[in-house]
Amino acid sequence: MSSKGGEYDDDVEMRVRKFEEILEKRLSPKLRALLEDRDKVYDYIAQLMQLSNTVELMRSHKGGKMTTQVNIGSNVYGKAKIPHTDRLFVNIGMGFHVELTLAEADAYIAKRKDMLERKGEEMTDEISKVKTDMRMLQEGVADILRLRGSS
Repeated sequence: MSSKGGEYDDDVEMRVRKFEEILEKRLSPKLRALLEDRDKVYDYIAQLMQLSNTVELMRSHKGGKMTTQVNIGSNVYGKAKIPHTDRLFVNIGMGFHVELTLAEADAYIAKRKDMLERKGEEMTDEISKVKTDMRMLQEGVADILRLRGSS
């Protein structure tokens, strides 16, 4: 009878280790990566909002020229002169910049922001699923250990 109990304990221990391994090696890294990626999406949305504010500032400036300060890195600012406030260059990704009118910039910002907000929501849903999977595994391990302790 003791050999059966030993086999049962070994099987339970093996299952607990397998569940813990899934948590540590698959689900936790996946959750971390999703959270980091979602943060990047929301950072990009914040940059688009800042660009939208810049477009509005340029639109409200009637003189055709403008002087401003530009972040040149590490929160160090330099003076910049904008010779024409009716157009601006927008980084569309992969190192490409496109010259757009203020109306075109508004349209680009709106489309890009909507797309990124949807992506952020999808990522939030995926994060919730991973957290649920993690909780289920943790509860399963706790149940197995509780059953083993009551035997």
